[in-house]
Amino acid sequence: MKCTSDFFKFVGLALSMTVIASVADDKGVEAIDTKENLSIVNMTDYATKLSLIEGHLWIANELVVRGHLALGSKHSKHPAQEVYKELAPLFGKINSTGFANELQRMAMHLQNEEIDNFRSVYLEVVSAIKAIYPLMSLTVAQEFEISVGLLEQARIEYAVGVLDGAVVDLQEYQDARGFTHVAEERIRLLEGKTRSQLAQRELHNLKAYFANAYLLWPSLIGNVAITSQSDSLSELIVRLKEVQTSYSR
Repeated sequence: MKCTSDFFKFVGLALSMTVIASVADDKGVEAIDTKENLSIVNMTDYATKLSLIEGHLWIANELVVRGHLALGSKHSKHPAQEVYKELAPLFGKINSTGFANELQRMAMHLQNEEIDNFRSVYLEVVSAIKAIYPLMSLTVAQEFEISVGLLEQARIEYAVGVLDGAVVDLQEYQDARGFTHVAEERIRLLEGKTRSQLAQRELHNLKAYFANAYLLWPSLIGNVAITSQSDSLSELIVRLKEVQTSYSR
């Protein structure tokens, strides 16, 4: 991912237990009990990073299922190289063991073209991630912030990946699709958290905006012309923020 990303720092390291173990000595881990690391803003940032990992792995799985193993492999390695290390303070705070071993096994199965095993471990990773969110005690307001953050990152990635209706950076183009999917998934979970019929209806109506945004990806491998406008992502973000405001009333 590009240096413009607010969430990623390229570290150029492959995931290994040695790397994960070394994180335990980082100052960030030593400070996990500080007020800063207990703040809502800090926890929202961690949850966003976790959701970005989900987006990477979702697109990796989609590509593998469709027979594009080499492309899928690039996305399966991204989380280990760019984001996972930054989650170590979170895991320490919530007493989670994380999912480093699963990520490593998933990458190895894909490298060896063991598709069934890859799929099995991918589901293990997804389950591990889903089990972490409840431990974070996220508020509805935070959930909205996470979804908005994912979509804003998707917009950045898409702007880099597509130029004049043609895909010029396939990975960025694909990343944007994964982040948008996870954002919608998180919004759907909110529908069951409100007793207001109005709020439920507004959340439900967001599906049409997501459907319109998905037209930006007529092909996951970017081999067809793109006629939709990237403004649909911007429109989705604006609408989501409007619903967020209505939801909080």
